[in-house]
Amino acid sequence: MKIDRLTTDQKKSRYTFMTCSMCGASWDNREAFLSDPGIELVGYQAHFKELVAGYFLFNHSCRTTMAMKVSRFTDFYDGPMFKERKTGGDECPGYCLRENCKQACPAECECASIRQVLTVLDEWPKQNP
Repeated sequence: MKIDRLTTDQKKSRYTFMTCSMCGASWDNREAFLSDPGIELVGYQAHFKELVAGYFLFNHSCRTTMAMKVSRFTDFYDGPMFKERKTGGDECPGYCLRENCKQACPAECECASIRQVLTVLDEWPKQNP
């Protein structure tokens, strides 16, 4: 017979999407997380060598900021994938260089898909408090 020796906190973390490191609030799935009126998307911290290794930043009402890897949200995008990164070029408005900018990018750039996901996250409907 196998004995489960995990603590209650460890068991809880196995079944939650995210737990706030400051106050301990937890969300069972990302839809619950994104729908929470106490969660606000702050922006995107780019990782130009591997885009899905970048972070989306969220503020929680307890006054902490949570960073989540882009890879946890990439399935929200279903448009064209561009191979070339145009950061710093003539077509680039520089949005990815500004952490708190949430605008979608008009350039046909490798980063455009991440910018579209950022828009989806920013426009996610919140539950009534």
